[in-house]
Amino acid sequence: MAVSDPITVTISGSAIPLARISTGANQSLYQSGDSLVAMKIASTYGKTRYNRVVSLEQTKISPDPFRPAENQRNSFKVNVTTNEPTTGFTIAERVAVIDAIVAALQASTKLLMTKWQGGEN
Repeated sequence: MAVSDPITVTISGSAIPLARISTGANQSLYQSGDSLVAMKIASTYGKTRYNRVVSLEQTKISPDPFRPAENQRNSFKVNVTTNEPTTGFTIAERVAVIDAIVAALQASTKLLMTKWQGGEN
């Protein structure tokens, strides 16, 4: 099933359209017009398990902390990966588990997500 093009993501309240810039065997790459935001959607198929990944990467230019007069490229990437058996779980059941982890990360003003990103286990 093809993902619609473009995909829009919202970062810090700004909607960013991502156009599909490449499609290969079981993967597609989407990118913003300024190339600072990219999303990759891919699947790999084994004999008994499938892996699916969606990743979102934001790049920004910021001052080099050791040479403040010079800028450097920095990027932050989030990967969401599923590892599923070839049989036994419906798409709806898999989506329900994904919904559960997303809800846990967003609950209580994103407290769990903030703790996780602060290094708490």
